Amino acid sequence: MANRVEIATASLESLQSRTSKESEKHHRDREYIAAFRELINVLHKIKKDIELITKFRSFKKYVKAIYIKERLIYLTGKYETALKDLQFTLIIANEERRRNETEALTEDLAEFDKFFETVGAKVDYISKQIMNNIKTDIKDLVTEEWIKMKIKEKDINYFEYSEFNIIKEICKEGFGVVKRAETSDKKQVALKCLTEKKSSEIDVKVIENFIKELKTLRAVGYHDNIINFLGISKDRIGYVMVLEYANEGNLRDYLTKKFKSLEWEKKIRMTLDITCGLRCLHFKGIIHRDLHSKNILVNNSKLLIANFGLSTEVTSNSTSNKMGVIEYADPQCLKNENHVKDKKSDVYSLEPVEGTPSEYQQLYQKCWDDDPKKRPDIDQVYKEISRQCNSNCTNEQEDSLAASVILNTILQ
Repeated sequence: MANRVEIATASLESLQSRTSKESEKHHRDREYIAAFRELINVLHKIKKDIELITKFRSFKKYVKAIYIKERLIYLTGKYETALKDLQFTLIIANEERRRNETEALTEDLAEFDKFFETVGAKVDYISKQIMNNIKTDIKDLVTEEWIKMKIKEKDINYFEYSEFNIIKEICKEGFGVVKRAETSDKKQVALKCLTEKKSSEIDVKVIENFIKELKTLRAVGYHDNIINFLGISKDRIGYVMVLEYANEGNLRDYLTKKFKSLEWEKKIRMTLDITCGLRCLHFKGIIHRDLHSKNILVNNSKLLIANFGLSTEVTSNSTSNKMGVIEYADPQCLKNENHVKDKKSDVYSLEPVEGTPSEYQQLYQKCWDDDPKKRPDIDQVYKEISRQCNSNCTNEQEDSLAASVILNTILQ
């Protein structure tokens, strides 16, 4: 019997050693370890008593029998209690381990979810970037092929960039720079060049506006009051528009210097220049959308509407609503960011300055009406200005002021 207890004890000690390490490593459960130690202690006592009884000789065995019996009964009870305590703590420990493992697994799964969400978002972003790049490449390819085709068909004149001499920068604009140059036959021209940028998205938008302006100028550049499109060239960055050169700058700077010295006939002529140019655009179904005195150029005293990067066709589905210069912007754009500019927005940009004679007030008040439906169209403006210019008027000062109905300048 002692041998059996010894074997059981050895096994339990081995189990204790193994389990104790795991327990202390994973749980550090004091009650579990205490119960285990109590069980071992009881077994050691039983072993000791059994070893003791085997050493007694005949008579002593019987003398000690009652004591040993009571002792074994007592230790058996202790053993059963210790075993139950150990079983209970094992159950608790296992449940605790299961709960901890469940919590750890739940946390791991949550981390994996976050990881996959991040990876998924990255994949979506990269996919969109790839698609945008593909679309951009396709668009650039289509644009390149379109220009090459028009040049081949002699529909667009092509100038070798090396042909230009005395190239000098005039001004910077949103898309790039405007330069003055001289052709091989000594004619002055304006070169509208793209500027190299870091952001591909900005570059794409700039190129789109550049091509839009090129196509618009091809459609209306023949008109006397619209900047003349002469052809295309190409520098190291990209295509360059070759345009008529306006030797007196933009209207705002021109009027700042000369408004007071201009005769009334000249002011009326300038008024009609702008109106005629805008009539041509609207007749072709084109809305300028950014008409102001810096986008009107002066060449040999003749006014030319320019800068069509924000222009659009009346039938266009574009909802882009660039504000442009704020003092010339349709008030509907300030009230509603989704308002789409139309022809009446261009008419509003013809707003007059204060001080116009009373007989002209009705016309400028209509042009400047907050409600687009109440504004006249450009044909009505042209006819009214022509009628009043041809009427018998003896007061030169009044006629000079009347011209300000169309000359929307920095004098405001």
